[in-house]
Order: sequence, then C-alpha cells, then structure tokens
Amino acid sequence: MPVSADYLAYVMEQLEPVHATSRRMFGGAGLYVSDIFFGLVDDDMLFLKSDEQTREDFLSRGSSQWSPPGMAPTFGYLSCPSEVLEDPDELALWVRKACDVALRKKAAKKRKS
Repeated sequence: MPVSADYLAYVMEQLEPVHATSRRMFGGAGLYVSDIFFGLVDDDMLFLKSDEQTREDFLSRGSSQWSPPGMAPTFGYLSCPSEVLEDPDELALWVRKACDVALRKKAAKKRKS
C-alpha cells in the first residue's frame, strides 16, 4: 500500500475544501472528514468508499476496484476518476457521497446489532 509523499500532498491539497485529514496506514493513507473514514490512498491512487447507490457513477467513468493486500478486489472502494480529482469542487461532491456511504454502512451495522 505504498504512497509517495508528493502524491499524498497533492490529494490533500485537492481535498482542502472538505477539510479532510489523512492518517498513515500500512504504507498508504486513510482519509477522513471529521471522524468519517471515506477513502484511502494506495499505490498513488485515490480510492473513495462506494456502495450500490454510488457504484455506477464510478464504473461509468472507468474506475477500478481497490485490492486489499493479499485479497481479492472489492467494490467497497473504487478509484476516483482523474477528472474528478483534478477539480476540487467536483471532488468535494464525490467526497460527500463517499461520506454518505460510510454513514449508511455504519447505520446498517447498528441495525444488525
């Protein structure tokens, strides 16, 4: 899960409008807005949390699945399209959707408990 310091700095600059923070994890970085884990950076790619409601937005723009180390790819995180990453305003919208996914998943876990 390596990520270069330059790429992470670029992603964080693009995420300034949403006041995101990052935490190093396993050589990559986890991304947060407040305490909501919405994405990650791995192999110098930004991945955002996804679910059935947002998946088509990603796939229609050529996104790829994230593969946890030693595991099969997952639709849980999909790569952020480059044109979205390059536009901080549009990226902010995608981050808000990824945060909504995280909150839906958290609520679903609570209902199961």
